[in-house]
Amino acid sequence: MFCVNKHKNNVRLWKKFARYHEGFCIGFDTKFIFNDENIFGSCGKVDYYCEKKPPKVNPLSRSKNEAISKMLKVIYSLPRKFKGEDEFRFAKMNINNRQVNFPTSAVKEIILGSSITKSNKNEIIKIVKAKFTTASITQAKYDETLDYVVFNEI
Repeated sequence: MFCVNKHKNNVRLWKKFARYHEGFCIGFDTKFIFNDENIFGSCGKVDYYCEKKPPKVNPLSRSKNEAISKMLKVIYSLPRKFKGEDEFRFAKMNINNRQVNFPTSAVKEIILGSSITKSNKNEIIKIVKAKFTTASITQAKYDETLDYVVFNEI
């Protein structure tokens, strides 16, 4: 499972998934990740459901297609409390083919968290300049007063 969000300035996600802005974010060119099923397999926008009515898989489906459809509904669903994540999910169903290979040109932007350590920042910049030559490098800056993230190109 690979999850993405289309809003790089989502403060809640920077806090939750980037250890309070210590991590980094990868901005992908969507034509690569959405249009080539060999890269990520199936994909879809997450549907947010009422906690009292989660989607269910019925083991007695009428057909294989119906079973797959119901399984995908479960995979691409989350409780409504996560709606602010505005998430897309990508899944590879074959256990033997879980590694994702994508062209380096699919990476358009690397965003460094506002609290990233100097050593991590330097290491990431070095890797990006060597392997992802078409990607821009941006530093996030968190404004506590406004509870907002802004970005400055490095």
